[in-house]
Amino acid sequence: MERYSLLPPKYQRDLDTVLFWPNGRLYFFKEGFYLACDPVNGAPLQAERKIADGWAGLNFDRIDAAFVGEHGRGYFFRGEEYAAYSVSDDKALGTAQPWKDHWPALRGSPDEKTLWELLSEDRSDVPPPGIRAKLSFFQDVETKPVDRLGFLNLAAEKANRIGAIADPRFPDCGLEVGPTPYRTGEDIVNRIADAAKCFKTPVDEIWLFCHGGPRGIFSAYETYRGLYVRWALLAPEDQQLGARTVWDVPTENMATNVVIVFASCGAGFPVLGQDKEHRVPPDTYGPEVEDNLPRPGLAEDLLDILLNAGLQDAKVYGIGGTGGYLEFSSAHKSGHPGVPTGPSPS
Repeated sequence: MERYSLLPPKYQRDLDTVLFWPNGRLYFFKEGFYLACDPVNGAPLQAERKIADGWAGLNFDRIDAAFVGEHGRGYFFRGEEYAAYSVSDDKALGTAQPWKDHWPALRGSPDEKTLWELLSEDRSDVPPPGIRAKLSFFQDVETKPVDRLGFLNLAAEKANRIGAIADPRFPDCGLEVGPTPYRTGEDIVNRIADAAKCFKTPVDEIWLFCHGGPRGIFSAYETYRGLYVRWALLAPEDQQLGARTVWDVPTENMATNVVIVFASCGAGFPVLGQDKEHRVPPDTYGPEVEDNLPRPGLAEDLLDILLNAGLQDAKVYGIGGTGGYLEFSSAHKSGHPGVPTGPSPS
């Protein structure tokens, strides 16, 4: 993976984890310390600090993995425990808790099927609805198993609540409720098309639980193979291996009132341009864009594609600068604070 050349040598290799926070900063964690940097030019924004000094109430000696989930919360993992952290209040929410008591996905590192059975048991108060033309994706990232299981847990619970079809692969539709893994942008594009074929009706709701930034959502690999804004400069070899842009999203397989939610950091931010002399690590922030100019971010860019395809009631949600979601729609083309909900009647 390419490195930030402006970072101290300590933070250029063997990191514990890297986290893109909704304030637009990239955080590198290593051995009880962290360093904040500018994701555009890779420049450090401060001297390294102890974790406890910069993250109120977070008392871990080091961080094994971290990601931002729904409802403006971050999740930090260490050993057998995790801690939830409020983005807006900038403090930990209570004390650390055991994974196995609160994250069913971490009980013995189950596979997708076992996890789904666990979630069905643990969420018996919320019976799964009928299977529908909806999808709940999770980033199937093998190099960060804790991140993967975190995303899997979120995607599985959302699938249960909305009745999302599990990993459709037409003509083998399966017709079970559950989450859908993705490793590349091509996977996302293909599963949307497959779901529409399986139901013979357009897909009307899509959730994506993953790492990401303004330029796109990341793949399962340390390369640019995710789903990006239309101006992303993607190498031919990355495109051959699954990299896609919003141009490739199958709008013909989507309902006119489709709702798409990027449950990832930064999708609601605009693209600010990039310093070509200091390339960022692949899939830590995203590829360069044409002319290196400011552009709409992922959520706004996708909305434009949907509206131009005639999906006038479409809504796209992405996490913005306050840690909450921004709604991008025909009424709010530049973004407006909003809470993701299911599609409205068309």
